[in-house]
Amino acid sequence: MTKHTLPKGALFFPNSWRQQLCVCENCKATYKDEGIVFLLDDEDTVNFYEESGKSHQPSSSAPVQRELEALSSLDRVVRTEMVHGKKCKLGVLSEALYGCTDALGKLLPLF
Repeated sequence: MTKHTLPKGALFFPNSWRQQLCVCENCKATYKDEGIVFLLDDEDTVNFYEESGKSHQPSSSAPVQRELEALSSLDRVVRTEMVHGKKCKLGVLSEALYGCTDALGKLLPLF
């Protein structure tokens, strides 16, 4: 196999360039020795990775959606009590932390 010098800069290949690579045993061994055996893989393309990333990307709203579904499955009275309890906790916490501020209103370290 002869070595070719590639031009500097970006290279653009037709979509079917991988099918034009030689796949005889000698060339496969050379690809392996050179560390470029991935070139033979049709799924090793930018498009494949982009589409794969889009389909496997976790939604940032998924946990919120699960929480809303869990809340909606509860009885209305239970939901109301939960929201009221959360507001009360927040109020108590705010009052407690309000006393831990300096003259400028900045929160002082607790520990």
